Amino acid sequence: MCFNYFYKRRYGISKPKQVVDADYSILRSKLQSEFPKAHLLLSDWEYKLAPFTEYERLIRWSLTDKNKYIKESYDCDDFSFSLMGDFHQIPEWGSLAFGIFWLLTPAHAVNMFVDDEYKVWVVEPQTDNIFKFPKDWVEDLVMM
Repeated sequence: MCFNYFYKRRYGISKPKQVVDADYSILRSKLQSEFPKAHLLLSDWEYKLAPFTEYERLIRWSLTDKNKYIKESYDCDDFSFSLMGDFHQIPEWGSLAFGIFWLLTPAHAVNMFVDDEYKVWVVEPQTDNIFKFPKDWVEDLVMM
């Protein structure tokens, strides 16, 4: 309890709850089957998965969506990097299966995560909207 209190004071948010180890081969296979056209770049061999509500909690905590859109200066990819950076600035959140997703159609960058049930979710970092991958989108790159 004492550690969690200091952790929350330091980062402004408590550690993720009910985190489980991801099976790398299942995680990679899930991403390949959901996004067969995407190039996959998984930078680690070990990831953690959390319940949907835990990802949602950190996304809501992040102030990325409050930034102002500036064409070609602070646009979709910058929003995506910023939200991913919020996950990675806090040690226990940085190991979660959360990444950036570049699309060909529409030409756009968003974030994505895999929850503890191996369900893949898309995050629009400009609005904090979380949704399933639309069928009319064409994927390009998943970087986690």
